[in-house]
Amino acid sequence: TILLQLANIFEIGASELAEDDESQLSADVMEVLSNDLFEGLDLTNIDVRELVTASPNGAKALLKLFDAYHATQNDMRSLSAKVTDVSNPEGSDRLPPAEQVSDFIQANNNYFEELEDAAAKVNKTIGELGQRVNDNDAFTRYLLEAHEVNVTVVPLEGRAGFQRRFDPERRVLEISERISSDSRKFQIAHQIGLLSSSSAIETLLNNNRIQDKRVRVLGRVALANYFAAALIMPYEIFRMSAKSTRYDIEFLQHNFGASFEQVCHRMTTLNRPEARGVPLHLLRVDIAGNNSKRFSLSGLPIPRHGGACVRWNVYSAFLEPGVIKAQVSQLPDGTAYFC
Repeated sequence: TILLQLANIFEIGASELAEDDESQLSADVMEVLSNDLFEGLDLTNIDVRELVTASPNGAKALLKLFDAYHATQNDMRSLSAKVTDVSNPEGSDRLPPAEQVSDFIQANNNYFEELEDAAAKVNKTIGELGQRVNDNDAFTRYLLEAHEVNVTVVPLEGRAGFQRRFDPERRVLEISERISSDSRKFQIAHQIGLLSSSSAIETLLNNNRIQDKRVRVLGRVALANYFAAALIMPYEIFRMSAKSTRYDIEFLQHNFGASFEQVCHRMTTLNRPEARGVPLHLLRVDIAGNNSKRFSLSGLPIPRHGGACVRWNVYSAFLEPGVIKAQVSQLPDGTAYFC
């Protein structure tokens, strides 16, 4: 909590301070050592703290080894491991692509100034075209005027297996009729991001040393989605609206024509140094406990190496779809987080 306050006062990226912070490393090691594999060792919190303090690199090595073990176990269960992987000594200790993208976003505090600026320029251009900003027709016209791309909505008959499909040769963007109007707008904005900010996206991936092809593909999707959110919900307008409504998610949905998840995700990106929002955490999870999106600016350690606590309200939420459930989650060290 103190580190987050210092980061805010001195306008320092939280990740810069976190490099020397042992709390997250301790939490990760404790999470790993709670696995049944270590059940007979009778390890305590004191043992973990001593390990992290005396040898932080040793603790990181333990996490890396457990990641490799966990990945191997998953491969065995799903029968997806291939013999060719044995010949790739570097592949065995890599995190899954989705986890690498999550770490990349976390390292940048889920804020990308280049994409914010690019989205603002597109919004300005749309306004100059005489269109109402943040409108399906405005985005469609911009694609045609700026990139010579036509947008067409594809009927459901036999074509339900996609949301957005772009044909670069025909210069046609196909949007499924199945998805909602808000999702259609987001998919169009996503394509605008891929076309208008491709160089900025590639530069961000290069600067963060993301070389693996699979990770780069997911990284492009994540950054294009970031651009889409910035285009639909411009930074300062959205921040002031969130502040004035006390982060009323449903109001923001109606005001900006966005989905629940899009609004939640956008709220976690309000990290401009001179105009920050409330530091939040975000987790997208299925009922089996598989995390498909995670980010924490609040400091909440979101599990990666094992399953999450079944008492967390994110799981009971599946029993009542459409109902917002609130909870104060307190960790063993006494810190508490509003969820």
